[in-house]
Amino acid sequence: MLCVTLSDELRTLLAERNENAGISTGWVLFWALLLPPVGAAIIQAKMNQLIASGAGNKI
Repeated sequence: MLCVTLSDELRTLLAERNENAGISTGWVLFWALLLPPVGAAIIQAKMNQLIASGAGNKI
């Protein structure tokens, strides 16, 4: 459930910044259930992309 929530929120934030939102939430859930480290890596990649786009500076 946490992976789905994080993925949705990250996709929304990336879309607001006109960035590629990456892998859909369904695929994140699939990988999180099949191989949890892969699901976590996908979410981390989205977070890194968000930080690189400058969203980390906005509070």
